[in-house]
Amino acid sequence: MNLIRVAARLFSGANKSPRFKTPLAGFLILTMTRNVKTSVLSGHILRARIVMNSYERIQNAIDYIEENLRQPLGLEAVASRAFFSLSQFYRMFHALTGHTVKDYIRKRRLSEAAHRLVFTDDRIIDICFDYCFEYQESFTRAFSKMFGSAPGSFRKNKELPPLFEQLDLIEHYFAPNEQQAPADPRIKVLKEIPPMRVASCRAVSATPEHDAWRTLMDWADKNGLLAPSRPYRLFGFDNPGPSENCPTHGYEFWITAGPDIDTSKNIEIKEFPGGLYAVTPTTVAGISGAWKHFIAWLKISRYTHGPHQCLEEHLSPAETPNDKTQIDLYLPLTRTS
Repeated sequence: MNLIRVAARLFSGANKSPRFKTPLAGFLILTMTRNVKTSVLSGHILRARIVMNSYERIQNAIDYIEENLRQPLGLEAVASRAFFSLSQFYRMFHALTGHTVKDYIRKRRLSEAAHRLVFTDDRIIDICFDYCFEYQESFTRAFSKMFGSAPGSFRKNKELPPLFEQLDLIEHYFAPNEQQAPADPRIKVLKEIPPMRVASCRAVSATPEHDAWRTLMDWADKNGLLAPSRPYRLFGFDNPGPSENCPTHGYEFWITAGPDIDTSKNIEIKEFPGGLYAVTPTTVAGISGAWKHFIAWLKISRYTHGPHQCLEEHLSPAETPNDKTQIDLYLPLTRTS
């Protein structure tokens, strides 16, 4: 008997035991409500992941931080606004903003505190507590390190230096006035992907995505590229793509690498020149449909297919690629006018 039928019997009076009727009915209602909420929330998160690309998801988190600078900020709650796990969020936030999450929050709070020191008569201790510093000593140390003087001296100078302002990834990354027509919320045109130095691994087999990923990630781990302090990104593409009557195909993975990283066995260092791209979010299972959607959009846009490399950015690089793996697709573009 399912929960709904049990609850119906309780409320209809079919169960004649008043001792257990009220608490059991309450328990069943609570259980059903939680199940419905969980189902709705899961569906909402899945839709949000598919509709928003990684830039928009990180911007969601930035906006949430801004709204709560004067409140305690749990990093898991911040990560949930970007629909990433905590480890994925740390990496993508650092990669797209150039700052760690904790440094970003600290710099924004201190900048807001500096503004209040100059333009209000609020007590320093009140400003300290308002921006979630537990002790005035720790606030003074952090403030002095960022601005070169203690809060009291800073206030006396009455000069406001350039502050660390809220970041806007949409303005920074997306091309202004160059979005698609008609409007499509799933596709955004970027200003460009900048040049990147990458370490590359290619495999040709019946399962090249897994084979290339495993080889590259093992190598990257041994060479320190997966350390939390290194905000790496992971891209891939078919090379060559699948064909009929051929049991194998190729796939190439790239991981961003600094100048201190050199080539080794099975790993090649490449200089990617970057270029103009459009981006759309999907999952591995949805790649085929997403590319078809891209091509249909391209026909009615002001762009043509560019000569540079199509890319798939894997947003969960530490996980073995599977149908649920979240990715952003990058379509190379050339302007027609």
